[in-house]
Amino acid sequence: MKLKLLLAFFILLFNSKNSYSNRVVQINDSIVQYEVAFDKLDIFEDKTSRLTIEDVSLEINEHKFKENNVQLPRNLNTNSAYWIRFKIKNNSERNKSWIFEYFDSSIQQILFFAPDSKGGFNEYAAGNHLPFSSKYVLHKNFVFPISPILGVEQTYYARVKSSHLVFMLGVVRSYERFTGYALYEYYFLGVFYGIILAMAIYNFLLFLTIKDRTYLYYVLYVLSSGFLCSVMDGTGFHFVWPFYPEFNQNAFSLALFLMSVWALMYTQGFVSLKTTTRFHFNILEIFIIVRMLIFIAGQTFFPDLHEIVFIDLLVLLVCYISGIVSYSHGNTSTKYFVVGFTLLFVGFIVSNLTVNSIFGFSLPNNIFTVYSFNLGIVLEMILLSYALADRIKLLMNEHNTSQLNLISELKQKDEFRDVMNKELELKVISRTTELSKKTNLLEEKNQELVRLYEEVKDNIKVAKWIQESILPTQEEINEHLPENFVLYMPKDVVSGDFYWFEARGDKKYLAAVDCTGHGVAGAFMSIIGYDILNEILRNEANENLNAAQILDKLNIGVINTLKQKNKDSKSRDGMDINLCIIDIKNKKVNFAGAVNYLYIIRNRELIKLVADSFSIGIPKSGDILPFTNHEFELEAGDFIVQYSDGYADQLGGKDGYKKFLYPKFRNILIEICDKPIVEQHDILKKTILEWINVWEQTDDILVIGTKIS
Repeated sequence: MKLKLLLAFFILLFNSKNSYSNRVVQINDSIVQYEVAFDKLDIFEDKTSRLTIEDVSLEINEHKFKENNVQLPRNLNTNSAYWIRFKIKNNSERNKSWIFEYFDSSIQQILFFAPDSKGGFNEYAAGNHLPFSSKYVLHKNFVFPISPILGVEQTYYARVKSSHLVFMLGVVRSYERFTGYALYEYYFLGVFYGIILAMAIYNFLLFLTIKDRTYLYYVLYVLSSGFLCSVMDGTGFHFVWPFYPEFNQNAFSLALFLMSVWALMYTQGFVSLKTTTRFHFNILEIFIIVRMLIFIAGQTFFPDLHEIVFIDLLVLLVCYISGIVSYSHGNTSTKYFVVGFTLLFVGFIVSNLTVNSIFGFSLPNNIFTVYSFNLGIVLEMILLSYALADRIKLLMNEHNTSQLNLISELKQKDEFRDVMNKELELKVISRTTELSKKTNLLEEKNQELVRLYEEVKDNIKVAKWIQESILPTQEEINEHLPENFVLYMPKDVVSGDFYWFEARGDKKYLAAVDCTGHGVAGAFMSIIGYDILNEILRNEANENLNAAQILDKLNIGVINTLKQKNKDSKSRDGMDINLCIIDIKNKKVNFAGAVNYLYIIRNRELIKLVADSFSIGIPKSGDILPFTNHEFELEAGDFIVQYSDGYADQLGGKDGYKKFLYPKFRNILIEICDKPIVEQHDILKKTILEWINVWEQTDDILVIGTKIS
């Protein structure tokens, strides 16, 4: 009896193993998707590529199917057809619709056989050798229906034939899960390609402005990277060339080639290797030529070369090393370049380890690994754009140095003009009797004086252009603070007043600054203040400073720059400032001021945030005091006003001896606070011009208005 039970046990165990019932995909209502991979698959290699579903489904051929035992089953012999077999038992009680989805959208030919109720099969043909419209479901992947037969194990077959390596696994999903997942996936891809397109357009506009071919190479590199991703994820075939399957079969090699070549050319231009090390520049030149030859060979005599992704991995490595070499030679902008290519390098490796196996190992197939290359590209594009911006910053620093030299030269020429005027006056007094004899000589001197005066005027005009070029444009401010105006009226050609703006995420930094004096002297101080503010905010260590802490650092920077060591220092120059940090997300304003208050108008009532009574620069007492920080909760509709003293102190009226004064200034602000921003600007400008009338403007004028949405 015991022997019979033992024998029955072994028979049952043997039958269970051969029926592979424990490998059946059991569908029920509580789970919305099932991976059909690894031990769920049986694979049969048809070396003749001639067998039909009638042949492989015969019981006599059942032993030819082998259990899959690899993580990522592939068609290792691209000359053979591969048959895949798996079983599904639909235990659903609600009669849901189910589909089977193949992940690899690059399969050239695939036949899917779903059992019907008559013991036969329904055949579905797909593959990227067919027009996109021939798919059963118009989706970038291959999607097939699961038979609506409940409670019975059903055997499904698929025949895969492709001239390049593909992976043969998929997933069973409910139709609701598939549609939700597909919409989410397409939304993600839409955002990704939107970023790619935005980066390309932005840098193309920079190229048109700066005329630097490096930006053009970057744009082409960005577009070719997007092209490659659209080939890999199937969206290109879906939306761009759905009627050209013959192009689809060669698109991957073309996209990979374009991305590699433009990456090499962009690297050449950006890291400036031609002026750094000729050897590495020549290496990049050689790689460009070699990559072109490999592409041509892959299109003609050696098509298998397209499968060797190591070539393009080597290209990325060369670009990466070139960036490190350039950085080691003092090109600091390449630090972002190196980090960006590192992230792309990681994304490239992860993506290829997902679809390729190395030493029998590959990464699991999920949304993070499948789209790791896309993520790597986005992160790289952001860092490369930042690298280009850093490059522009270095050029601007050089430009600012030239500005300071020019201003110094202008001051020297002003002094020279004064000396010449005094010399001419002395000569006129001492040589009155010789006036007739010296007429010609005096005429020559006058002409020289006129020439010098015109030269000084021209240089001051250049200084005005330089000063205005560093100021933020109204468009830049409006991009972050849409309801904003700046009334900026210099007394002379160049101004001692300036405004400063920076955006850091949800925080917007906005300042109205009144430097000591006006004209050339004031402009000189404005450039010093502008550069110190930029240096403070663009230092990562100062990212979380409040407004008072920024003014403290600005104060120290001005004192050190002007060498104001103590109260007896010769230089008494400084500046009054009104600095706001507007937190858009949390509806708060952070304020600190030197002399000038901050006005907030709410419901036609004016609120004052008090500024400190001392200016930026060494005080008369010689004691450096800290500034006071104010934080104020904002509401939608609040109107913030920043200003210099030029508007309120302007002389005018009937006799030209009265100041406009602050009460009148505040009353106008309250009266116009509900009007559109542009109209407020025009009213303020018209009012002060009517007050000045025929008299002379006495000081630089600056008023900044910002409405909180």
